[in-house]
Amino acid sequence: MGSEARNIAGVLEAERRRGEALVTRDFAALRQIVAPDIRHTHTRGVIDDFDSYFHFVENELTFLAASRGGLDVRLIGDIAVMQGTMKNLVLPKGRSEPLETAAQVLQVWEWRDGRWQMIAFQSTNLPG
Repeated sequence: MGSEARNIAGVLEAERRRGEALVTRDFAALRQIVAPDIRHTHTRGVIDDFDSYFHFVENELTFLAASRGGLDVRLIGDIAVMQGTMKNLVLPKGRSEPLETAAQVLQVWEWRDGRWQMIAFQSTNLPG
């Protein structure tokens, strides 16, 4: 179970742990944060479900850093809608140089089984 609470601070903690799990490659922890019915839309327009998302993050790139800008979170019952900027430094498979990405992100979280789980993710590249 996650250590976050059923409030805005708890959603922010779940997101912090998600970024940490990506960088440390703690896929067991990440599987507790990402919902089994996730719909994850990448900046390039590809949509992943749970299995394809984990294949991607485990085999196709390495996260060197993950950071978030100011995040706006709205609670609607058991649902939290999170919006804000994201910067990642990743090393895609087959590349020798890291790639930095900057995006605007919309995430949907649901309170399930005593923890926040991310059920939807949509990112759009920021200009420049």
